[in-house]
Amino acid sequence: YQSHVMDSNGTFIAYGARNMIQILSLELKPIRMLSSHPKRVTTVCFAEENVLVSGCDGGVVITWSVDSGAMLSTLVRSPIPVVAVVFKRGQLFSGDEKGIVCVWEDLQKAKVFSRVQPFSEKIITMDCFRSR
Repeated sequence: YQSHVMDSNGTFIAYGARNMIQILSLELKPIRMLSSHPKRVTTVCFAEENVLVSGCDGGVVITWSVDSGAMLSTLVRSPIPVVAVVFKRGQLFSGDEKGIVCVWEDLQKAKVFSRVQPFSEKIITMDCFRSR
């Protein structure tokens, strides 16, 4: 499995396999299977309560309702593979193989708020922290 994550309440586990995402209970009982990515799912994270975010080799970031399994939005910046997504303090960040980090304005809008290219190397993973 390429990517896996547990929600902040410790209720769900999600992982990407091929172009799908499986959501499980902590007892490892299947809750939901999500499938709309055009290519292999490379990263997943939980955002707001009951919202899952995923990225894939096709350059697509999708937000999902954990409760219904419905796709909430599709965020596309380029066909460059998305390798990391992280949601902190109300903001979604994605990173791709070219080292570009995007800050998304809104989970429901397919609009990049800002784009930063801090690295000349491929991004492997990302996280956010609060500075003092």
